[in-house]
Amino acid sequence: MTGALLEVHNLTITFNPPGGVPVPAMRGLSFTLQRGETLVLVGESGSGKSASALAVPRLLPKGTRISGSIRFLGQELTGAPEPEMRALRGNRIGMIFQEPMTALNPLHRVGDQIGETLRVHRGLNTADVRARVLALMAEVGIDRAAERLSAFPHQLSGGQRQRVMIAAALACDPDLLIADEPTTALDVTLQAQTLALLKRLQAERGLGILFITHDFGVVRRMADTLAVLRRGECVEIGPAAHVLTQPQADYTRTLLAAEPSGRPTPVSNAAPVVLEGQNLSIRFGARRWWGGAATGHLAVDDMSLSLRAGETLGVVGESGSGKSTLGLRLLRLLRGGGRVHLLGQDLDALPRSALRAARRQMQVVFQDPFGSLSPRLSVGEIIGEGLTVHPDDRDPAAAIAEALADVGLDPAMADRYPHEFSGGQRQRIALARALILRPQVLILDEPTSALDRSLQGQLIDLLRDLQATRGLAYLFISHDLAVVRALSHRLIVLKDGKIVETGATEAVLTCPQHPYTQALLAAADL
Repeated sequence: MTGALLEVHNLTITFNPPGGVPVPAMRGLSFTLQRGETLVLVGESGSGKSASALAVPRLLPKGTRISGSIRFLGQELTGAPEPEMRALRGNRIGMIFQEPMTALNPLHRVGDQIGETLRVHRGLNTADVRARVLALMAEVGIDRAAERLSAFPHQLSGGQRQRVMIAAALACDPDLLIADEPTTALDVTLQAQTLALLKRLQAERGLGILFITHDFGVVRRMADTLAVLRRGECVEIGPAAHVLTQPQADYTRTLLAAEPSGRPTPVSNAAPVVLEGQNLSIRFGARRWWGGAATGHLAVDDMSLSLRAGETLGVVGESGSGKSTLGLRLLRLLRGGGRVHLLGQDLDALPRSALRAARRQMQVVFQDPFGSLSPRLSVGEIIGEGLTVHPDDRDPAAAIAEALADVGLDPAMADRYPHEFSGGQRQRIALARALILRPQVLILDEPTSALDRSLQGQLIDLLRDLQATRGLAYLFISHDLAVVRALSHRLIVLKDGKIVETGATEAVLTCPQHPYTQALLAAADL
């Protein structure tokens, strides 16, 4: 179609890992995107969504073979010289990557990273860059923008890092925005705000958006055209309203029907307490002047909780509310006020050697799977690393194969590396690494955020089965209230570092008492 913003015809992508077997990622994808239109790619993890999007600005790994045609404003990109592509990336074509902690440079302040494209493509001076960056940070909902301008990525929450990525992608007013799971790390209220922001910017600027997601709630809010991908093929494409209400492909109908279901198995009141936190607090940037009070940001403020064997305690709240910081405090990866007891042991009183031994019983799955997996180690080495620290009588190779099978991955994948997997597959690798030591407590920080609904259901079923057979206790951190309801026995709601509501999950979700909980539920549309 003439005049289209982006035309993709018969796109075929094949990965060629060094010394490995070629892996087809996409076969024969065709679509057209107009100015002011949103085309959404949806499908399960590994369906080729991200690969197809990365092919447009030519950001796929070296050696990847691409055939077909990709035309942006009439310019053919598949064979364009690299200088021409550099002039487009970050300028005419903006990109929001799936994993902000991986995409952001850990050694550079976030303000500098947002402003980089303004210096490169617009030639702005320091004062103008600062003013524009502050305006962008405020526009995407980053509070205390002037203060966070000088922050490093690790000092921000997952949701705040995602908003930094959005601000950087929009800095040069691009014609095309490629958004790869841009709301994955956001709670439901901020997700709604972010989608509304993108729609407003689209209307004001005529922005074309190529949007990747696994969340059909997001699809319903954003999509003009919907393409459903499965195993590297487009099984259905058309106007979103038609595909959502009258799907033609069996796979589309399966995706639409996949929602977290079921409820956790009740826990006996006699079950022992395995993890307990008393009056926990964490203050970042703390300074205490002579005779004065401590300064800094109080991220966790006097929280107390307990967790029984076989129980799941859900932790929900907006980005920056203290969810992940609470998990790190319980693991004693951050020091702070209060006490943590694991299986009767006071973790804060243990020397380093005893603390290392105790941690075998409490493992963690971090929010960002790619950031927590070493790119230099194979999957088998990553999963088996815990056995080198905490050896037992099992054969390591057999234990690694068992852990991979437990999370639904082929044990033959043990020799591959993290970059060869999709985001959802990497999350399951992180879960396998946590399970291999057979702990009694798992701290799960957004373990389903990178998974499509069908795989979320599989992971929930897996976690329930493991809990039933092994008596595992879970601290389940999430912003997805549908997943929390399906897995959690009890729930605590956090806001600004404080617990504002707690109780049995169904009681909190059906009869919320605090106005903030009520606002979360209204945004989630449960």
